[in-house]
Amino acid sequence: MAINLLLLQSCSDPDTNTLLDQSRTQLVDFQPPPRPLLTEHEDLVRLIAERVLAGEFKDYVRLRAVCTRWRRITDCPRGRSVVDPRFHPRHWMMLPEGHRLYPGHTRLRGLVRFFNLRTGALATLRLPLFKRHFAMDSVDGLLLLQRDHDMAVRLLHPFTGDVVDLPSLATLRPQLTPLFHPVQERAFMQEIEFLQIMRQVCAAVSFSPDNGVVTAMLAFKSDRVPRVAFATSEDQQWTLSSWETQRPMAQILSHQGKIYFLKACRIWMLDPPQRLRVRSHEEDKTSSLLVLLPPKLIATCPYAEVGPPIYMAECESEILLVARTKDSRFEVRVHRLADLILGRSVPLNSIGGNSLFLWQRGVCVSSKAHPTIAADSVVMMHPSFDYLGQYHLASGTWSMATDGNFLKGPVPSPYTLIHHIYTCCDRFYWNKGEMYCRARYPTWGAKSKWRRLKDSVFHYIVSGRMRRDKYHDDGLDVVRFEPEPGLLIHLVDIKQHVHEIPVIIVGVPAVENLITASN
Repeated sequence: MAINLLLLQSCSDPDTNTLLDQSRTQLVDFQPPPRPLLTEHEDLVRLIAERVLAGEFKDYVRLRAVCTRWRRITDCPRGRSVVDPRFHPRHWMMLPEGHRLYPGHTRLRGLVRFFNLRTGALATLRLPLFKRHFAMDSVDGLLLLQRDHDMAVRLLHPFTGDVVDLPSLATLRPQLTPLFHPVQERAFMQEIEFLQIMRQVCAAVSFSPDNGVVTAMLAFKSDRVPRVAFATSEDQQWTLSSWETQRPMAQILSHQGKIYFLKACRIWMLDPPQRLRVRSHEEDKTSSLLVLLPPKLIATCPYAEVGPPIYMAECESEILLVARTKDSRFEVRVHRLADLILGRSVPLNSIGGNSLFLWQRGVCVSSKAHPTIAADSVVMMHPSFDYLGQYHLASGTWSMATDGNFLKGPVPSPYTLIHHIYTCCDRFYWNKGEMYCRARYPTWGAKSKWRRLKDSVFHYIVSGRMRRDKYHDDGLDVVRFEPEPGLLIHLVDIKQHVHEIPVIIVGVPAVENLITASN
């Protein structure tokens, strides 16, 4: 109470009011000292952003989310995340769900899961494109998609949604038809083989951030068409190479825009297509032409030391070759391609604490991503082909990588993470949402209307006897027939008849006639 009276008395005093007015004027005119401008530290922020971006794309996104000023001075990935390799999610792999739940399945509600091969993190993304597309391959974390109704190829960044359009694969049909000389083979290719060839590919993509042009190469894994198709995002059609690749190809690997072929202990490298300037003397004009040069031999495996099967895989931006020794098929050796190019054969006992999953393609997984996967190990089929084994490079011993013999039949769920990762090594199972099983051929299920081979095709290796199968979804009778053990044949209902089914047998030059199987 006394303090309030004192304040009232001081306010009534004119001298006191003058002092208060002066103090108020000083408070109003007071301005805090200026903060150090961010421009003084922009170089430091950009340097930190480059270091973060070199490690993980999602960490870069979190860095830009700190404040608006950091977002202003750092490069935005939106709209350029495909053409600029810095923004590629190279450590992320689309994870197969199993149970034939392919990406875009209605039960998944448009959600697709991705697995980080370095940290083991999981990310669930909503990708509506999968309603009308399916994944052909994965390049540096980008998804190479094919549209259902027109076979258009699109390159998708799953985390930003950026898309780069490439020409339709249907433009390759006129170039592939002349390669099939007999009339029966041409009709067969038009109905069947064309789609099968288009889906057995290994893709390599190179980028030009300056002009935003994307160049893609598709190496066909089929021995019937051992060639490479190439195109850019500015082209209207794909171009088929005039030369053939080495066949049969044991392994194909895509690395930094190049394709590596492995055949008979020899490694061939294919560079991206080059744009050449061509001058026409008649019209006195200069035009550009995209040319793909044949692959060149770069290295030879130590044939006296290793034997088949030989695998190639990318690990820490290096290409590694994994093979069994000739002295013992239970011993596995790992070599650097860079050492083989220099003529050195030095086996590795360590691969940086990573593990290599090997089959149709190699997948490098850090031991931090999965605790049960031993560091510096190779996960591959055991030489006895009884189970999926894990070979330890340091000790030279084998152990079982996972429970369940999926070589003889489907593994019951729930699946282990090793099953999911190993399925990523086979594109045929990976994009269909099925776990790898050697005894079971993957199918599209509900999406078979667009993605199954046309005109009711059934493609397989016959079992050595003749029998009849009924397909209730198509109402077709398909006869399996094998003239010789192990012969790969295709059975197709080209034209429905009342009492007979036409069958074409390909793969044997002497058998080119149309064989009719009585119903």
